[in-house]
Amino acid sequence: MNIEFKVPSSSSDSDYLVTICNDEAGVLVTCSCPAGTYGKLCKHKLQVLTECIEDKQVVVLDSDRVSVCDMLQDTEILALLRAFSAAEQDLVRVKRALELAKRNLEMALRGKVEHP
Repeated sequence: MNIEFKVPSSSSDSDYLVTICNDEAGVLVTCSCPAGTYGKLCKHKLQVLTECIEDKQVVVLDSDRVSVCDMLQDTEILALLRAFSAAEQDLVRVKRALELAKRNLEMALRGKVEHP
């Protein structure tokens, strides 16, 4: 079973095609963007997978209702996607902490920090 999604390019007027294929060999997710054609994890694949999982998106294929989340349920993709999302959130927190430390150091170097 194949499910296809059109995802707009952020740099041009074209669309990319993200395909989720589920067969006896397992689940394969591909994208027609330049990175995706080389098997890289692109933002288009992430967008489709994240939206599908967050929205529990249901796709109608030939009058069959198919949940993408259900297609991925028995794979490691869901767990890996959650781990990826958690790592991204950690990165955001670390970047904020780094920015705050940088600002504090800049202030100290300008003599604007109170000394205890």
